[in-house]
Amino acid sequence: MNSDRVAGDKELLCTRLVQKKAEHDEVHEKIKLCESALKAGEVRYRELCDEIALKKDELGKLQADLAGLRARVGNMEEYKHEAYQLQQQLLAERAKVKALSDELEKPMNVHRWRELEGSDPEMFHMLEKMRNLQRRLISRTEEVVERKETVRREEEDIEMLERKLERIPGPELQEQLVVHEGHLRDRNDQLTAMNAELADYKRVIDEYQAEIRRLKKEKQEVMQKYYKQKKQSSQNEAASRGKSTAGGQKKVKAKLNPNMPRYTGGGFCLTST
Repeated sequence: MNSDRVAGDKELLCTRLVQKKAEHDEVHEKIKLCESALKAGEVRYRELCDEIALKKDELGKLQADLAGLRARVGNMEEYKHEAYQLQQQLLAERAKVKALSDELEKPMNVHRWRELEGSDPEMFHMLEKMRNLQRRLISRTEEVVERKETVRREEEDIEMLERKLERIPGPELQEQLVVHEGHLRDRNDQLTAMNAELADYKRVIDEYQAEIRRLKKEKQEVMQKYYKQKKQSSQNEAASRGKSTAGGQKKVKAKLNPNMPRYTGGGFCLTST
């Protein structure tokens, strides 16, 4: 009976051993799966950490750009007022240039310009240059106004994007903001270059106008000298004629015979015979 009990215990232990080994193998397999998942999780965690670092850098740059935009928006009223004044000055200059251009292109002045071309070709040449510059100035002025309107629309778009960014911060909106900022910088650079070119045109026109005024003044001075000399010559001629007339009268008086009788209007003799 002892041997039977020992055999039974042995068989029971073997069965338990097999079960435990199966459980051990199953647990070991689960451990392997967990280790594999843990390694994959660690890799993904490092990738996410790198992405978060990049996003933080991008967020810092966007926040700095946004702060710059907000600073610019804070001075927007001052810029708008300055832009309005500049636009009014620009419109006034356009009106002046347009009036000058119309005056230069009036058909009634064709003969005057032709006479000027024949009498004073240097001034005519300068006036022709000024007319061409005025046309280019009008074209550039209109283009500057269009550019300013484009910049104004870009600024409105940026303000709208900032409002959206405050409500719904997202990468797409931030990308749009960055794109519009680039467009705005390009527009501002173009506008700055065009303003500089416009200033050059105005400077050249001012130089031509100053030169024309100088030539007109010189011409006026020459004409005044001419008229003064002409007047002096006329006075000298009149004086010469007066002297010659007085001398003739004296000669006539000298030829009269004092012994001859003289009569009044009634025929009465005034001298005694």
